[in-house]
Amino acid sequence: MEVPTELERGTIAAETASVGAPSIQPDDSWKEKEAEQKALEDAAKASVMAEWTEEAITTLKKARDGKRTFALCGFSPTSRHLPPFDDERVTIWGVNEAHRHKTSYMKRWDGWFQLHARWDFTKGSSPATKEHWEWLQQEHDFPIYMQQHWDDVPASDAFPLEEIERTFPGVAELLPSGEELERNYFTSTFAYMCSLAMLEIKKQELPGRIEIYGFDMATWTEFQYQKGSTEFWMGYARGMGIEVTVPYKCRLVSGKLYGFEVSRVIPKPVLQELLIGASARRDKMAEEIKVVSEKRQILEKRAMEETDLENRKKMIIEDARPVFNQEVELARELNAVHGEVQEYQDLIAYIDRSKTESEEMLINRQLLEFRLGSISKDRQKSMNTAMVMRGRRSMIQQDIVNLLDDNTPSEERDATEKKGTEAFQAEFDAAALVNAMYGRYKVSVNLIKYLDNIDPDDQIVKAIMDADEIKKEEGA
Repeated sequence: MEVPTELERGTIAAETASVGAPSIQPDDSWKEKEAEQKALEDAAKASVMAEWTEEAITTLKKARDGKRTFALCGFSPTSRHLPPFDDERVTIWGVNEAHRHKTSYMKRWDGWFQLHARWDFTKGSSPATKEHWEWLQQEHDFPIYMQQHWDDVPASDAFPLEEIERTFPGVAELLPSGEELERNYFTSTFAYMCSLAMLEIKKQELPGRIEIYGFDMATWTEFQYQKGSTEFWMGYARGMGIEVTVPYKCRLVSGKLYGFEVSRVIPKPVLQELLIGASARRDKMAEEIKVVSEKRQILEKRAMEETDLENRKKMIIEDARPVFNQEVELARELNAVHGEVQEYQDLIAYIDRSKTESEEMLINRQLLEFRLGSISKDRQKSMNTAMVMRGRRSMIQQDIVNLLDDNTPSEERDATEKKGTEAFQAEFDAAALVNAMYGRYKVSVNLIKYLDNIDPDDQIVKAIMDADEIKKEEGA
């Protein structure tokens, strides 16, 4: 058997990469995304509130004394299990398909809300919606507030939208003609629930109290456009003198005091601290990858010293490949963190260049938006390049495998092997740039979130919803 040539050694990486190399996807955030998701899931578990203690129950019951109290109940696992089901003085309202979970958290209710169009609640596209439509058609001893009364929904009661609009007018929209047009603001079922509770309280002489459970509206879904009117109606109720309460750490009406507690700009010291943290993570990863790389090189050398071709391939697959894959994953993370470091350095350099004798430049949202747009374009270009490089490497790699299978003499393989080595290195470099651009992208996004006063825990709520066992069982 021939001893492998020096150029042939470069094919180890290409052969190994045939299984271990990552596919380049437009929104792939590599292994760092998996680590982030794991951290979010852990935080999500910690964010679900524990049951009320006896002391808390006593305090809450006292707060309800002499008041007309409504509990509005949603789906969020953070607090959906906390309504005062055992306090018969409280009117409890549920929504949509939550009646299916009477044994798990929705213990009782006095009214229900299903304000979607008819096609929505009759669609039966999942176990949850199918059972919901069957439930709606049954006889019930409580009202189900809907857009209108339906004969095949015996308990349906038309929601008094016109009466609520007359009683609680919205803001006035000033038209170009000088006329004013009332602007009503209902972008979620919660808005209807809250306004109806306000109407019921207004009709009575007792003071009012509205308790909110299972509503967070913090995820980047439809809740983003629903959150505004949710908080609008909560504020409207408070303006009427109605007590409004939310559970501990609820994301509604939550945020630091603008100007007093949080600034809408980012000064240089903040970026310097972030740079120190990112640099430390990069250095730690660099040491980790160095150890793995040395181990891989030893295994490759041992494989290349094996003269039997079949044994050499076996050593590559069983020994060298797993270590190489580990090196690839570490390289992904290292390059992403390196991108973070570069972005912090560039922002600090921008501040230094823009500094005047009297004051120092501060990073604002407009600048970050501009940088984010530029980074996104460069990131997409690097992804496209990486996919092209992967395709080239795959084609050359197959040529190399064919030459090895045919036992082609080494002098005839040299040219193809050299191309294989160069193609693999080109793909590896392109993938490294993709990950570095992801690091830069991540920095800009996180800084914008900070400036927007977005609670970082909004992602935690999403993780809670995604991990919800009930939701998984329903397939909804």
